[in-house]
Amino acid sequence: TELAVRTIVALNNAECESIENHCRVTKPLTSSIFHPLVVGDESIPAGIFLISIRDILDSVLVKYDSKECDEEQLHSAVLSCTAALSQCNQTVFSALKTCCPDSTVKWQDPRQTLAEAWFAALNGLLVVFKRISATDCKPKQELVYQSMALCINFIISAKVQREPSRESRNDGFMCLDGPQSLGLVEFIELALMDDMSASLFDMLGNLYQNQMKLDYDSIGQSSCSSSSFIGGAIVSAVLFRGVSGGLPPWTVEYTPNIYKSLFRVCGGVDQFCAILLAGSDLKLQSTPDSSFGAVSSGKKLAGCFFDHLKPKSKEEFLQKIREICVKKSDVQWRNVKVIIKAICGGKKKAASFNLKPQPTNWECNGM
Repeated sequence: TELAVRTIVALNNAECESIENHCRVTKPLTSSIFHPLVVGDESIPAGIFLISIRDILDSVLVKYDSKECDEEQLHSAVLSCTAALSQCNQTVFSALKTCCPDSTVKWQDPRQTLAEAWFAALNGLLVVFKRISATDCKPKQELVYQSMALCINFIISAKVQREPSRESRNDGFMCLDGPQSLGLVEFIELALMDDMSASLFDMLGNLYQNQMKLDYDSIGQSSCSSSSFIGGAIVSAVLFRGVSGGLPPWTVEYTPNIYKSLFRVCGGVDQFCAILLAGSDLKLQSTPDSSFGAVSSGKKLAGCFFDHLKPKSKEEFLQKIREICVKKSDVQWRNVKVIIKAICGGKKKAASFNLKPQPTNWECNGM
């Protein structure tokens, strides 16, 4: 098992370093590696070594359900997969966050399938963890926290429709229009359902209070406020931003389950509504050096649709949310999609996103 973990980690990390090195090349005219002949429908996409971890998790869970292995064997396999992902995460994140300096470069971007594979493996891990008795696993908690921060960075770096472009912004970020966003929203839902999700807001609050120059007055707080509340407000703002255009439109299908999980983490109607209100108002400071990702100084993290949101609209929104929370009905929670979509600017015109994609085929049937 130890040898298998080391092998998967070494192969994955070598692939990620190759991707990162290529992205860092100054204005490449083309790519001799990342093009359709090497990375395409008839070849192995980037991230295949992470997919092997997902397949191990799927396989061992099937064996456990059919009583071909006991809980101790399942637990051992899960911890090995957790160790492998923990040793891969830094190179994966580094590759995914590396910008391609030339947006006109002709290549098949390997970052997209690498991101899809990362979330597929991590989602598989979270599903299996819910089946075993282990409740305290720090490596898993770290993976969830770091991956949630990665999701936040992705969404906050995506320009929302009608937002002015910042000249200093590098346009070489990974595109979110593809199955990688399918894995991303599934991960957010699973992460908020996780047994350790209560501490997630606190960890994210501490992280971004150091990385962002937040305008605490915009939400009636101070820099000494609860890091858990600040973390929750940031998550709320990013979810709004995703529906506002930071993510492809089809991801709104996941809104009811994500917000239902967010409600569970908050622990009550009042706290949930407070987090949503803070997310709709949270701004960056107005100083010239306060921009973060695609959000300009003095602007709201949730996106431009919230910059001009009237108090009455916010009151009506929160009232509808309260009614859904009180009724505790799955049917009512489905209405969250319509309510959230409306406050995030409604249906987007002339959207440049594609239709909902299918997951990448990792079987390589065309070879």
